[in-house]
Amino acid sequence: MKFTTTLSLAVATALVLALAVGAASASAGGFSAEKYPSTVEGTAGVSMIISTSNNNLTCSTNLGLTGSATGSPETLTTEFSSKEIPCAGGTITTNGCTLILHPGSETSKDNFGGSFEFGPDCTLSFTYFSCNTTISPQSGLGASYVNGGEGTSRSVSFSAAASGIKYTSTGACAKTGTLSNGTLSGTWNIKSKVSGTQYGIWAANPTGFFLTSGKEGERSLAFRAEKYPAGIINEWTTQFKLGTEFGNITCSREKIGGLISEATWALQMTRAAEYRLCTGLGPKATAYSNGCSTYYTLTSGAPYFGFYVLSCPGSAQLEVKTSECTLQFPPQQLGLVTYEETGSGANQTVLTQISGESIQYTATGTGCKAGTYKNGSASGAATLKAVA
Repeated sequence: MKFTTTLSLAVATALVLALAVGAASASAGGFSAEKYPSTVEGTAGVSMIISTSNNNLTCSTNLGLTGSATGSPETLTTEFSSKEIPCAGGTITTNGCTLILHPGSETSKDNFGGSFEFGPDCTLSFTYFSCNTTISPQSGLGASYVNGGEGTSRSVSFSAAASGIKYTSTGACAKTGTLSNGTLSGTWNIKSKVSGTQYGIWAANPTGFFLTSGKEGERSLAFRAEKYPAGIINEWTTQFKLGTEFGNITCSREKIGGLISEATWALQMTRAAEYRLCTGLGPKATAYSNGCSTYYTLTSGAPYFGFYVLSCPGSAQLEVKTSECTLQFPPQQLGLVTYEETGSGANQTVLTQISGESIQYTATGTGCKAGTYKNGSASGAATLKAVA
């Protein structure tokens, strides 16, 4: 792994400005796993049941959930394993609807509260005779999470127990319009696999994440967690933005995160394979990671400074594409980072602020002027917190 450490004096000077201190979320838990990135599989334990004022649907226990754990452990995004779900009472069309899982605080050993949500793309629809019902994006739906197994066989039982679900019914229904009395129940056992081999995944508690001097024999300047191994959550407080000749690119759904097993000066943040509906380059741009990761590095302190670095395997590059334009970003330093600790104990977190310029990228396609540019910029702010 090779990092460059040059950055323009103008950017370095700008980053000496004070970093605003924000309040970190203290109550949320998350997921932690033995290995990232991984494929997530959810096997139904009991039938999913959806009830509305117009009909009740009891669905097959063959209905599974699929997804990926990319190292961003605060939530887990899954989708139904079938595009159409046969149920007693009607057939559900999933339309790519995602379920986003949010473990909460631990209520007793290995038992966690929490919630789930129908993701931002969700349009879950079903018809009973001539009554059409649609469930759209919404969050804060009741759920619980229970850890089971040991070692590489660790898994999480996700139980949905939601009421007050909003839905819209049209056609020949007993009640039409937008209603908010729907319910959903069901249980899935969540497992994590890498190349077909199972690795442990579990709901986890917040644990302290900080930047301090180490014990004798350890690196004196490093990222550290109160407990190891710990999943690291990168919560963007100002969405990361790449400035280019053709617009400022942001991916509001970008979630990155990592895993720390010991003190380290270079914190790897793994990425999902793609992030859809990015803005700034054109309608419905998609960012493709192609195996690339980003790293937070810690090179001086206190006050603490480091770099935000794009690292890719082989000849791979980070890509942002529309139907008419492709931008490719090779491995490089994306900017300088300032770090500041906040909170205490299990709720201690690290605030980051990123700023960079002279970023290199290549443009191809009919919708953008082809060439290699070195006028890119980067900015963003995040809270780094740990769960274990």
